[in-house]
Amino acid sequence: MNNSGKSKKIKVVPVGIQVAHSLRDAILSRELKPDEIINLNTIAEQLGVSNTPVREALQILANEGLIELRANKGARVIGMTKKRISDYYETRIILESAAAFKAAGKDAVRSVEDVFYQEERAVMSNDYGAYSHLNHQFHQAIWSAADNDEMYSILNSLSTITSRSVYSTPEDYIEKSHYEHSIILSALKSGDAEKARTAMSEHLQRGLNDMLTYYPEDE
Repeated sequence: MNNSGKSKKIKVVPVGIQVAHSLRDAILSRELKPDEIINLNTIAEQLGVSNTPVREALQILANEGLIELRANKGARVIGMTKKRISDYYETRIILESAAAFKAAGKDAVRSVEDVFYQEERAVMSNDYGAYSHLNHQFHQAIWSAADNDEMYSILNSLSTITSRSVYSTPEDYIEKSHYEHSIILSALKSGDAEKARTAMSEHLQRGLNDMLTYYPEDE
């Protein structure tokens, strides 16, 4: 609960975004392998949704470069490489650590706190899909609080990667991530810019290490 005692409204995650999270995780964890074909009707049936949100999800993933859309045939998985994942996280570590440093102590941190309490509800209910979406919103709120339009634009252009290790369950992932978010938020609220920078860097470095557990050393 919010320390002020006021309840926060929980935002409903659009079905298309939930499907995108599910498919993205399957691609990044290699449950769906490169060159594998994603059939729209099959995915809709498996997830218990209509074809419309699946189409929306496939467009999101195509924009992220994870799949290639095929006319009337769903999509072909492109997937990720170890280098692409490392490059992605190294870029985020540099920019987001700076964003956290700039955001520390600013009034806009209240928006970060609002998302944090929505995350808390998702953690309590073990709602992995909702948490994945809110996780991105938490980071976006920090980019916005940093008040640097160019930095925000670059970070927002990067695809969203959920950093769960092959060795952890979804429940483990959201608990660990939310705990790390609490450390970042505490530093932001207290105005400790250096601590905010360090906490963000460590959070993202852990994410990189977790993601690389899906990719063999010899690749």
